[in-house]
Amino acid sequence: ALLLLFASGSASAVDGVSDDTILFGQSCALSGPLQQSGRAVRDGLAIAFARANASGGAGGRRVELITRDDGYDPDRARRQVERLVDEDRVFALVGNLGTPTTVAVLPWVSERGVPLIGPVTGSTALRDPLTRVVINLRPGYAAEAERVVGHLVDAAGCTRVAYLHQREADVGRAGTERALASRGLDLVATGDYEANANGIRLGLLHIRRARPDGIMLAATNEAAVNFIALAQAIGPREARYGCISYVDAAFLHQRLGSASDGVLLARVMPHLSPDATAPLVRQFREDLTAYIEAEGLVDADGATTIGESAFMLEGYLVGRFTCAVLDELTGPPTRSGFIDAIEQRGRFEVAGMELLFSPTDHQGSDTVHLSVVRDGKAVPVEPTNDAASP
Repeated sequence: ALLLLFASGSASAVDGVSDDTILFGQSCALSGPLQQSGRAVRDGLAIAFARANASGGAGGRRVELITRDDGYDPDRARRQVERLVDEDRVFALVGNLGTPTTVAVLPWVSERGVPLIGPVTGSTALRDPLTRVVINLRPGYAAEAERVVGHLVDAAGCTRVAYLHQREADVGRAGTERALASRGLDLVATGDYEANANGIRLGLLHIRRARPDGIMLAATNEAAVNFIALAQAIGPREARYGCISYVDAAFLHQRLGSASDGVLLARVMPHLSPDATAPLVRQFREDLTAYIEAEGLVDADGATTIGESAFMLEGYLVGRFTCAVLDELTGPPTRSGFIDAIEQRGRFEVAGMELLFSPTDHQGSDTVHLSVVRDGKAVPVEPTNDAASP
């Protein structure tokens, strides 16, 4: 029935666009090691699209989303993206999750001219060289590494920094090495693990021999938990940890307890602290509450069945931005025209968050926040207070 909707009665020959609806697709992990993150990004997109639809849609059209599960597997991601474009006939892709899965589909979507909006990865491969169809909202992993390494060295006094990464996605090594080199240091050791978080022990043994006092974890939630837990058992027990933005404070605390306290986390979205005043956070929370009520997302005891997270906020931002671009278009949307509108306008303000683009720069934000885990919460670390932070 969905395909028939776009096969007839459409004012445009562009895939995914009818007189009153525009269809987007997402390939992300709804199963496997990143399923928690993937579901959160999907829910954030849905919340943003629900907000738009409640006010007449975006660009005069109702915004719809199809999400397909790639299980954080590159081959499966390629198949799902081809299915979304060729069978579901989506207009564009939004919020695809993960470095190996997104990089795997990049040549295909670029050749087909399908916009890839707000991929949830800081991979350099999606930034350099610039690919016209890729619209990044978040900073790259190099910026995250600079922020985390800066704190480990400048504030915590680490001089022997090691690095752990996923074998299939060495996402932050170059940035980590540059950040250390600018401070007169080199990596003392590296270790890796497999995408399913296997091989952590071997990676730790490689790192442990170098006796590091700081360790940069370019890792997923599961891998970070397994590494820190094993290090607490066999050493190095006193090392400080810094993580890229794929690691969640609540997940660490749930699995590690007090051993998670003091772990540094890079953040590419505004902090979700209880007293957060950022307009993006405030509007997100208002729309999340409305979405929960509209969808009946409560259990028998009246508790909500979804909770806020940084990944959900990022999906929400991607959705809000996508709708903002649609509102800029004149005439029926086209894929090329969508990219043109972003490059030509250049500056977008989405719920108080500034995103800047140009024909030679498709990364909207360069801002990296830093948090430290305390009692399961991601507590903001302000630049002026780095030296005083644990």
